[in-house]
Amino acid sequence: MAERNHGAGPNKIHTSLKEQSPEYADKAPRPWDNVQIRMEYGEYGGQLWVDMDDERFTWGQGVLLEIWEGELRVLVYADPESEDPTHTIPIMPLSSASESFQKEYADNQEEGVNDE
Repeated sequence: MAERNHGAGPNKIHTSLKEQSPEYADKAPRPWDNVQIRMEYGEYGGQLWVDMDDERFTWGQGVLLEIWEGELRVLVYADPESEDPTHTIPIMPLSSASESFQKEYADNQEEGVNDE
């Protein structure tokens, strides 16, 4: 990813990730089944970025969340040798979803299903 001016410094995340593939559920535990990782995130020129901050992973492989031409999108930087994103993923606005999806989403919001 392009060089960033962190200003006051990035925010750090220390978390644990677990294997999500059900095919691996019956196998013996492996070191990556419950991995402690460090990431950093912050605001960069009106974008939200998340990058790895862990010596086990390549720095420069991260994601940016931004508004482009009025639409929310995610830019994925999978190639640490390039300053250009390898993937651009548009995030569909709820207003573009089917009416049945919008209704189901609204019902779930009322029931608190999406609350943490």
